[in-house]
Amino acid sequence: MPLITDSLDSLPYLDNSTPESLASARALISASLPPSSTTSPHPSLPSPPPSLLAGKYRPTATSAPNPLSSIKTSHYESPSTLREACISSFYLGKRQQTLELLEQFGKNSWLVHNSVLEDELRALEKELVQCREETTGVNRERKQLQVGAKEEMEGLEREWRRGVGRVVEVEVGLGELEMERVRLLREGGH
Repeated sequence: MPLITDSLDSLPYLDNSTPESLASARALISASLPPSSTTSPHPSLPSPPPSLLAGKYRPTATSAPNPLSSIKTSHYESPSTLREACISSFYLGKRQQTLELLEQFGKNSWLVHNSVLEDELRALEKELVQCREETTGVNRERKQLQVGAKEEMEGLEREWRRGVGRVVEVEVGLGELEMERVRLLREGGH
């Protein structure tokens, strides 16, 4: 048998999972995770770029007025409307900036700016394709490793079952010998 150096924590190509076992496993995983694991990104991930909207929506007053506590204004706000308003505001701001560049520097500057944006888009699309290819390669390699380890895993499982069966047989034999010993002691004692 080969020495196994890789750990196979998930075997989707070998395991026959039922929806009940998957739900149970997910519940155990979510119970063992700290609450911050769903809100904070993993430390190995690069930090996101600073928000383009952060400067626009900074409070303008030095101290905010005390809100009325008797009226809950959040009850009357629509989150989807607010989100759409932010998107529209950002879009219109960028459009205004583009039109100002066109007016100030002329058509060539505007075209150069569009070219730079297109280059950025192409680079991001290329990176996306590369990431997808890497993901596909990793999944393909993972499947090959799991399918390759299937026979070995099945052999180990058979050996384990045989070993457990032998332990049960020995325990039954020990129980029978103990009963025989007790019977002999009772017969010899009378």
